[in-house]
Amino acid sequence: MISGAQCDDIYNIEYYLTEDNFADQTQLAYKILFGEDPDPIVFTGHKFFLTKNVHPLFGRVDLMEKGLHIFRMIFARHAHDLRGSGIEEYNRDGVMVIENFLDDSTSKKIKDFILSYPICENIQPFNKIKEVMSKEYDQKLFYNVFKEKIFPVCAEAVRRVDYEDAAWDHFLHTSYVQRLQNNPSNGDIQKVCHSDVFYPCLKYWYFPEDVNEGAFMYAKGSTTLSTEQLDFYLRESIAVTNGTWDTRRNKGHSEGSFRALPDDLASMNLKLEPIVAKANSLVVADTSGFHCRGDVTAPTTRNAVHGAIRVEAPFETENNV
Repeated sequence: MISGAQCDDIYNIEYYLTEDNFADQTQLAYKILFGEDPDPIVFTGHKFFLTKNVHPLFGRVDLMEKGLHIFRMIFARHAHDLRGSGIEEYNRDGVMVIENFLDDSTSKKIKDFILSYPICENIQPFNKIKEVMSKEYDQKLFYNVFKEKIFPVCAEAVRRVDYEDAAWDHFLHTSYVQRLQNNPSNGDIQKVCHSDVFYPCLKYWYFPEDVNEGAFMYAKGSTTLSTEQLDFYLRESIAVTNGTWDTRRNKGHSEGSFRALPDDLASMNLKLEPIVAKANSLVVADTSGFHCRGDVTAPTTRNAVHGAIRVEAPFETENNV
């Protein structure tokens, strides 16, 4: 437990945070709360607890009990707020659908391009937009669609600037043609509600055709950290670290992409709802909020170009990293 005086100190630090003092004041807040100097990894995008790139700091139950995970969530959002104002609808809901995104001629060309690919859920060398833009297709068309149309919306939403090299490189590196076969009750772990990372980030989908059942589910407002959400993240970060977590949540939970079961969502006053989009729509979502792929009643193919902006510097307040 922290004392009332510590609470007051942290409140004052948060209230007076600026772009210039953020790094020093955030380290001071850490020292007040945890009684030690922070390991540099605290202020990175490292998210893993038990698998992949394990770091001893994230195995310390004492730090999790004092709130290490929610400390990182809160201060990463302070940095996010200092980077810019974003887009009102996206800030409020965590998700946004933009209809009639491309002109008719361009939309038709991109649709034909997407449908020329085989079914493939994940990024591969043959379906990466970066490879497409550097090789055989219409360079002007792809520059217009991705650099001039999709990327600026994504960058503004996630509070990056559209001339930022790190954001553009990540966007281009992760963008690909996705033709996803969704079958009923197939045990897909992406159908378990989850949050990708502890800090604000973005994924996008451009849909050339109408999408309805099973395309994407999102809990609007889940990027705003309510007391109930902080309780959930505190409880689950402790459970993962001390080995008492519910394995029904699957391995992603122990990697730091926390899974929320129906009872969890109810306790946080959140509700998953389908995100429906007409043909030629861009969908952007902050996937630090709760989301998942939806189930279907019949086999469905979801066609899209898909990508992300997740620049691994969530505690930086400048837009050039």
